[in-house]
Amino acid sequence: MNRLDDKHRAAFAEHASLDSIRAVLDAERTKRRRADRRIGWLEQLLDRRLDQVAAGTWPATDTAPEAELCSQNRRGDRAVLQPHHYPPGSDRCVFCTGRTYVFNSRSVNRMWKHAHDGAGRTLCPAGLQATDPMPDDEAARLTLCSGCRTALTTPTESQENPHA
Repeated sequence: MNRLDDKHRAAFAEHASLDSIRAVLDAERTKRRRADRRIGWLEQLLDRRLDQVAAGTWPATDTAPEAELCSQNRRGDRAVLQPHHYPPGSDRCVFCTGRTYVFNSRSVNRMWKHAHDGAGRTLCPAGLQATDPMPDDEAARLTLCSGCRTALTTPTESQENPHA
């Protein structure tokens, strides 16, 4: 038991052995040391930042612009927007320029979208049977399957060797 909230405190006080009390005390002291270190770091950061604001050097005005995010390039369980992806020598994003997305027609799980090959299959290695293309606004809310992402972002032989 690491937490001694009100719900468990009475039972702990009644039944805890010496070793249990020592173990919890050590754990609580460790948490306090960590918290003290974080507080010290935050106090130093606050002092530095106040000095920077007073000197007019914060916020910095010469920061590089953020990469433009692609509405069709989402990644992870939380579908976090990612930047556009341009293959070498191209100015067309592989995720949003002329691309439509589908679901796996045999799955009831509609958490991921798939890129398709135009012939009824997905681009991922499984080559799943594809549904009809979904509207762009629906596709923009979903994460792309990792197999399709790899298929879209891995250079083909003709991109790797332009003389092939």
